[in-house]
Amino acid sequence: MHFCKVLSMHAQKEKASSKYQADIEKRNQEESRKQLAEEALQKQEAELNLHKEAFVENLNGPHLFNSMFDEDFLSSAIHSVPGVGDLLQSYPFFFQFFNPVLTFENQMVGLCEQLFHRGLSEREQRDRELKLLLSSQDEVEERYKNQTTLVLEDFNKQHREARGHKLLCKRIKKLKRLTAQNSASEEISRGYDEINKLTERLMTLEFKLISKLEENIGNTETSISDNITDFSETAHEIYPFIPKSAKQLKTVKVTMENV
Repeated sequence: MHFCKVLSMHAQKEKASSKYQADIEKRNQEESRKQLAEEALQKQEAELNLHKEAFVENLNGPHLFNSMFDEDFLSSAIHSVPGVGDLLQSYPFFFQFFNPVLTFENQMVGLCEQLFHRGLSEREQRDRELKLLLSSQDEVEERYKNQTTLVLEDFNKQHREARGHKLLCKRIKKLKRLTAQNSASEEISRGYDEINKLTERLMTLEFKLISKLEENIGNTETSISDNITDFSETAHEIYPFIPKSAKQLKTVKVTMENV
């Protein structure tokens, strides 16, 4: 009887242990699944932000084309209008072979992807320009900081030498002999001149620093502006049919109204 009880307890223990291990494994799998889902979401959000910064969101696929036709309730019925089919077929750039809508979609998606990759490339160029600006600004600030330090050290060195024991004794004797008000004023004026010269040197360095920083910023702004202009021109080169398509749509509209 005792042996059977021991076997029963051992079986229950094994069962409980197996259940515990199964629960642990299930929890670990669930946590792993949540972590993977969160990482995938973060990656998707990062890519979307990247595309927005490059001004090419939703251009890496048929998203733009589909959005154009999803809201157009006449897109499915346009080919049934008498005369419109022949009109559309007269523009082979848009509609070719036996499936004009599919051909147009393929062309649109291909052009969108061209613009998408060009936009990412242009964004990388802008990032390089900004990094170069920051690096250049740090370098300029460090250079003028060192120059300012040298000016102050030179000024302090001159006055440390002037405060040397021998020169100090000479100045004390000299000051004792300065009884006339004009002589004392000259000595004070000389001190003011030294301070003014130091101030002028420091202000000159500060002016050069600010001018150089502003020059770097201006050059970067011009480069980024040119970059954006090139991207806009590229978009017009990739989509040269846009002005022509407006005329085509107007012709189609007139044809439909006359039916």
